[in-house]
Amino acid sequence: MRRTLIAFPGSLLAALLIAFASLCAPAAPASAQFSVPSDGSDGAFNPTSNITIDLGTAKTAPWNTPADYNLQGVYDPEQWFVVYKFTSVNIPAGVTVTFKNHPKNPPVVWLVQGDVTINGTIELVGQLPFSVFAKGGPGGFRGAWHGYGGPYTNHFGWGASVPGNAGCFPLIGGRGGVNGYYGGCGGGGAILVASNTRITGGGTINASGNSYYGPAGGGGMVRLVAPSTALYALYATGGSAGRIRIEANSVQIGVTDPPYSAASLPTNFVFLRDTSTPAIRVVSIGGVAAPTDPTGAFASPTDVVVPSEAVQIVLECKNVPANATVQVELRSATNATYSLLNATFQSGDLGQSTWVATGNLGTGLGYATVMARAVLPSP
Repeated sequence: MRRTLIAFPGSLLAALLIAFASLCAPAAPASAQFSVPSDGSDGAFNPTSNITIDLGTAKTAPWNTPADYNLQGVYDPEQWFVVYKFTSVNIPAGVTVTFKNHPKNPPVVWLVQGDVTINGTIELVGQLPFSVFAKGGPGGFRGAWHGYGGPYTNHFGWGASVPGNAGCFPLIGGRGGVNGYYGGCGGGGAILVASNTRITGGGTINASGNSYYGPAGGGGMVRLVAPSTALYALYATGGSAGRIRIEANSVQIGVTDPPYSAASLPTNFVFLRDTSTPAIRVVSIGGVAAPTDPTGAFASPTDVVVPSEAVQIVLECKNVPANATVQVELRSATNATYSLLNATFQSGDLGQSTWVATGNLGTGLGYATVMARAVLPSP
């Protein structure tokens, strides 16, 4: 999900969330062979004690640009993920790996040349709601804010639905929690781990929505791709289930919650959105252009300044047919205002088309979210 902060005259604020269409990975050509495209520029990842990886230190560049030093990573705005290209990964027992979100809040991708051994824990859990808008894990949604004595607010995220699709392509985290006295917990993050050899160990990957105090965030997404996969536990649970996907020729998993979807090792490893991938983005709100790589940080400076709460929302769709259902969800963060708008096809073709929705953000003096999605017709 992409987030943009927009502002109104008189310090009225709102946040815009932009969603890519959720589709399974395309079929691979029969002649291709499985290969993880890692140049190893982030080195060997061998933490010996608990570590928090700061995703914000990643340099902004195309995903296949080499990192400048070990564990730097690369943020690709077009693909919307932070990618680390390791030679190998070894997380010992008793060691927990956590993440500090990138300002754009993208998911995490690990591309590994050799073995991935996880005897400790990789954690992408959403935050607790003891501050305004508890953050989700990387790629996940914020929890709702109770507000200053006001009504309980709606979560950030699309309804209570499971994120994305069973193929976990593209990556997307879980929704935020809703209707707690202190607000809602953040949704779980999203991670892809791919190895040329194996992913093994007695450890855990946890991409759950937090639920310790306040309404739970939704589960995020975990995707593992390797010839052989054997781990103790995988979690992507919370107030609603997330997604777990394993693509391997040999699978041994002790515990999964929710159950994982399975596929054999792909002959062609697909993890990049390309020109054939259906996508939707917000082009403008109230006549003001929305940034292609928004922040949605709920802080100044804002991404967009719009003239009023009553707005026309212009969407750009790619590879979305004219008979698809394109919708925009508007939610206020400081009151219970909620509306679901159907966008109308305006012009274009399957390759690229323009759709428009009209509505009122209804924020009063606070924040709101805007999220767009396309539901493709059945084949």
